[in-house]
Amino acid sequence: MKTFLSVLLAVTFLAGPVSAQVKQLPVDRNKTVVKDQPVKMQPGVKTNTVKSADTVVKQSPPAAATTTQPPAAATPPAYYLVSARVRVATGDDNKELQSGAEVRIFKLSYTPGGASPGDFKAYPGQRLLFETRDEPRREFKVNSTNEIDLKSIYSLNYQAVDIMLGYVEPYGFKAVITYFPNFPLDAWRINNVTVVLEIKDRNGNPHPYMGYREILFSPNKLLKAGDNTLELFIDKNFMKQL
Repeated sequence: MKTFLSVLLAVTFLAGPVSAQVKQLPVDRNKTVVKDQPVKMQPGVKTNTVKSADTVVKQSPPAAATTTQPPAAATPPAYYLVSARVRVATGDDNKELQSGAEVRIFKLSYTPGGASPGDFKAYPGQRLLFETRDEPRREFKVNSTNEIDLKSIYSLNYQAVDIMLGYVEPYGFKAVITYFPNFPLDAWRINNVTVVLEIKDRNGNPHPYMGYREILFSPNKLLKAGDNTLELFIDKNFMKQL
C-alpha cells in the first residue's frame, strides 16, 4: 500500500510542470477565418472540367485518302460495209436476155478538183469493194425494177480493215454499171438506180444512223454499144454526189 502511494505521488509531481509549459497561442482578431463552403451549382450551367497537364489526349490518325478512278471509257464498236446491191429501174427499152451487165462499187481515195466525174482514170487509188460474179444473163423488162446482188471482195474474216467504215467513207464511192449488148443495135434504158449499202458491226448490229442506206439516182441513161458505161458517185455522207 505504501509503495502504491509513493508511485502516485511521483506521477502527480511530474505531470504538474508539463501541463504548465503548454500555453495557448493568442488569437489574431483582425484576421477573418473563412470556412470552406460547398459550391452551389446553378441549374443548366455546365462546369468546365480542367484536364491536368499530365493527361495525354490521343487522336485517331487521319483517314487515308481514297482515290476514285473514273470508269474506263467503253471502246466504241467498229463498223463495216458488209453488203451492197443495186436496184435498176428499166425504162422504155429493155435489156435483152442475151445481153450482159456488170455492176461494181469502188472506194475512192480522193476527189481530184476539177476532174470530170466521168473520167475513170481521174481517181487513182480507187479500190474495188463489190462486184457481180457469175451474174446469169437475164432480161430486164420494160418499165420494171430488178435487183442485182453484189459480192464483197473483202469480208469480216478476210482483210476486214478494207471494209471498215473509217477506211471506206472519207472520200466516198463510185458505182459503175457496164452494159454488154448482144448485138450493136441493142440498147438498154436505165431510168433510176438505187444503191443499197449496209453497215454493221461484227455481231450483226447495224450502225446507229448509217446502218442501212439507200442512195437514189435518176440518170435516165440509154446504154448502147460505144456508150455502155454508167458511173454514179456517192459522197462520204452516203449521199448522191451531183
